[in-house]
Amino acid sequence: VGDFLAVLSALYFANELYAWLHLKETAQHGSSTLLMFAAGFAALFLILLERHGAYQPSVSLLAIRETERVLRATLEAVLLALVIVYFSQTPVSRLLIMLCAVCVPLFVTLEKWQSFRLMHALRRRGWGAQKAVILGAGDPGRRICSALLRSPKFGLTPVAFVDDDPHKHGLE
Repeated sequence: VGDFLAVLSALYFANELYAWLHLKETAQHGSSTLLMFAAGFAALFLILLERHGAYQPSVSLLAIRETERVLRATLEAVLLALVIVYFSQTPVSRLLIMLCAVCVPLFVTLEKWQSFRLMHALRRRGWGAQKAVILGAGDPGRRICSALLRSPKFGLTPVAFVDDDPHKHGLE
Protein backbone atom coordinates (compact mmCIF):
# COMPACT_ATOMS: atom_id res chain seq x y z
CA VAL A 1 0.00 0.00 0.00
CA GLY A 2 2.84 2.36 0.86
CA ASP A 3 4.59 1.73 -2.46
CA PHE A 4 1.35 2.22 -4.39
CA LEU A 5 0.65 5.54 -2.64
CA ALA A 6 4.25 6.66 -3.13
CA VAL A 7 4.03 5.99 -6.88
CA LEU A 8 0.69 7.81 -7.13
CA SER A 9 2.14 10.76 -5.23
CA ALA A 10 5.20 10.78 -7.49
CA LEU A 11 3.06 10.78 -10.61
CA TYR A 12 0.89 13.63 -9.39
CA PHE A 13 4.01 15.54 -8.34
CA ALA A 14 5.50 14.95 -11.81
CA ASN A 15 2.28 16.29 -13.33
CA GLU A 16 2.50 19.41 -11.16
CA LEU A 17 6.14 19.81 -12.11
CA TYR A 18 5.14 19.42 -15.75
CA ALA A 19 2.56 22.19 -15.32
CA TRP A 20 4.98 24.39 -13.38
CA LEU A 21 7.48 24.18 -16.22
CA HIS A 22 4.70 25.63 -18.42
CA LEU A 23 4.65 22.57 -20.57
CA LYS A 24 0.94 22.01 -19.99
CA GLU A 25 0.21 23.98 -23.17
CA THR A 26 1.69 21.25 -25.35
CA ALA A 27 -0.35 18.39 -23.89
CA GLN A 28 -3.42 18.48 -21.67
CA HIS A 29 -3.70 15.73 -19.09
CA GLY A 30 -7.29 15.45 -17.97
CA SER A 31 -7.85 14.32 -14.41
CA SER A 32 -9.45 11.04 -15.50
CA THR A 33 -6.64 10.33 -17.97
CA LEU A 34 -4.04 11.14 -15.35
CA LEU A 35 -5.79 8.97 -12.75
CA MET A 36 -6.00 6.02 -15.14
CA PHE A 37 -2.38 6.43 -16.17
CA ALA A 38 -1.22 6.81 -12.54
CA ALA A 39 -3.16 3.76 -11.32
CA GLY A 40 -1.96 1.65 -14.25
CA PHE A 41 1.65 2.80 -13.84
CA ALA A 42 1.55 2.14 -10.09
CA ALA A 43 0.11 -1.36 -10.61
CA LEU A 44 2.73 -2.12 -13.26
CA PHE A 45 5.47 -0.82 -10.96
CA LEU A 46 4.30 -3.03 -8.07
CA ILE A 47 4.16 -6.09 -10.32
CA LEU A 48 7.71 -5.40 -11.47
CA LEU A 49 8.89 -4.87 -7.87
CA GLU A 50 7.35 -8.21 -6.92
CA ARG A 51 8.99 -9.85 -9.93
CA HIS A 52 12.38 -8.54 -8.79
CA GLY A 53 11.87 -9.94 -5.28
CA ALA A 54 11.35 -6.66 -3.44
CA TYR A 55 8.67 -8.15 -1.20
CA GLN A 56 10.69 -11.17 -0.09
CA PRO A 57 11.84 -11.02 3.53
CA SER A 58 15.48 -9.97 3.72
CA VAL A 59 17.77 -7.89 5.87
CA SER A 60 20.16 -5.44 4.28
CA LEU A 61 22.33 -3.02 6.17
CA LEU A 62 22.86 -0.52 3.38
CA ALA A 63 19.62 -1.03 1.38
CA ILE A 64 21.62 -1.39 -1.83
CA ARG A 65 19.52 -4.27 -3.14
CA GLU A 66 16.28 -2.43 -2.37
CA THR A 67 17.49 0.65 -4.22
CA GLU A 68 18.62 -1.44 -7.18
CA ARG A 69 15.20 -3.13 -7.34
CA VAL A 70 13.40 0.22 -7.24
CA LEU A 71 15.59 1.63 -10.01
CA ARG A 72 15.23 -1.48 -12.16
CA ALA A 73 11.44 -1.60 -11.71
CA THR A 74 11.21 2.13 -12.51
CA LEU A 75 13.21 1.78 -15.70
CA GLU A 76 11.15 -1.20 -16.86
CA ALA A 77 7.85 0.49 -15.93
CA VAL A 78 8.81 3.68 -17.78
CA LEU A 79 9.84 1.78 -20.89
CA LEU A 80 6.65 -0.28 -20.85
CA ALA A 81 4.55 2.84 -20.19
CA LEU A 82 6.14 4.59 -23.17
CA VAL A 83 5.30 1.63 -25.42
CA ILE A 84 1.75 1.28 -24.08
CA VAL A 85 1.03 5.02 -24.34
CA TYR A 86 2.41 5.11 -27.88
CA PHE A 87 0.40 2.14 -29.17
CA SER A 88 -2.81 2.93 -27.29
CA GLN A 89 -2.56 6.59 -28.29
CA THR A 90 -3.38 7.67 -24.75
CA PRO A 91 -3.02 11.46 -24.43
CA VAL A 92 -0.15 11.34 -21.94
CA SER A 93 3.01 13.27 -22.69
CA ARG A 94 6.24 11.33 -23.06
CA LEU A 95 7.93 14.12 -21.12
CA LEU A 96 5.55 13.50 -18.21
CA ILE A 97 6.56 9.83 -18.28
CA MET A 98 10.23 10.86 -18.23
CA LEU A 99 9.55 13.13 -15.25
CA CYS A 100 8.01 10.08 -13.59
CA ALA A 101 11.29 8.25 -14.20
CA VAL A 102 12.92 10.77 -11.87
CA CYS A 103 10.13 11.26 -9.33
CA VAL A 104 9.08 7.63 -8.78
CA PRO A 105 12.43 6.33 -7.48
CA LEU A 106 12.78 9.38 -5.23
CA PHE A 107 9.31 9.02 -3.72
CA VAL A 108 9.50 5.23 -3.35
CA THR A 109 12.97 5.39 -1.81
CA LEU A 110 11.81 8.04 0.67
CA GLU A 111 8.72 5.96 1.48
CA LYS A 112 10.85 2.85 2.07
CA TRP A 113 13.24 4.85 4.22
CA GLN A 114 10.36 6.15 6.35
CA SER A 115 8.91 2.63 6.62
CA PHE A 116 12.34 1.36 7.67
CA ARG A 117 12.58 4.05 10.34
CA LEU A 118 9.08 3.20 11.61
CA MET A 119 9.89 -0.53 11.77
CA HIS A 120 13.17 0.28 13.51
CA ALA A 121 11.33 2.33 16.15
CA LEU A 122 8.70 -0.37 16.64
CA ARG A 123 11.29 -3.14 16.94
CA ARG A 124 13.25 -1.08 19.44
CA ARG A 125 10.11 -1.16 21.59
CA GLY A 126 9.78 -4.91 21.07
CA TRP A 127 7.02 -4.92 18.44
CA GLY A 128 7.48 -7.47 15.67
CA ALA A 129 10.76 -8.80 17.04
CA GLN A 130 11.31 -12.54 17.01
CA LYS A 131 13.07 -14.40 19.78
CA ALA A 132 16.41 -15.93 18.85
CA VAL A 133 18.54 -18.65 20.43
CA ILE A 134 22.25 -18.27 19.76
CA LEU A 135 24.25 -21.40 19.07
CA GLY A 136 27.55 -21.06 20.92
CA ALA A 137 28.16 -19.35 24.25
CA GLY A 138 31.76 -18.39 23.54
CA ASP A 139 33.17 -15.11 22.33
CA PRO A 140 31.56 -15.27 18.84
CA GLY A 141 28.16 -15.99 20.38
CA ARG A 142 28.50 -13.06 22.77
CA ARG A 143 29.47 -10.77 19.88
CA ILE A 144 26.42 -11.91 17.91
CA CYS A 145 24.23 -11.29 20.96
CA SER A 146 25.72 -7.83 21.39
CA ALA A 147 25.19 -7.01 17.70
CA LEU A 148 21.57 -8.14 17.83
CA LEU A 149 20.89 -6.10 20.95
CA ARG A 150 22.49 -3.00 19.36
CA SER A 151 20.66 -3.47 16.03
CA PRO A 152 16.92 -3.87 16.52
CA LYS A 153 16.47 -3.43 12.74
CA PHE A 154 17.16 -7.16 12.37
CA GLY A 155 14.03 -7.90 14.39
CA LEU A 156 15.74 -10.57 16.51
CA THR A 157 15.88 -10.52 20.30
CA PRO A 158 18.37 -13.00 21.79
CA VAL A 159 16.83 -14.95 24.66
CA ALA A 160 19.26 -17.82 25.25
CA PHE A 161 22.57 -19.41 24.35
CA VAL A 162 22.98 -23.08 23.52
CA ASP A 163 26.42 -24.67 23.69
CA ASP A 164 27.73 -28.23 23.72
CA ASP A 165 30.82 -27.34 25.79
CA PRO A 166 30.51 -29.32 29.06
CA HIS A 167 32.45 -26.62 30.97
CA LYS A 168 29.69 -24.08 30.28
CA HIS A 169 26.88 -26.33 31.49
CA GLY A 170 24.66 -24.58 34.04
CA LEU A 171 26.16 -21.11 33.50
CA GLU A 172 23.99 -18.06 32.96
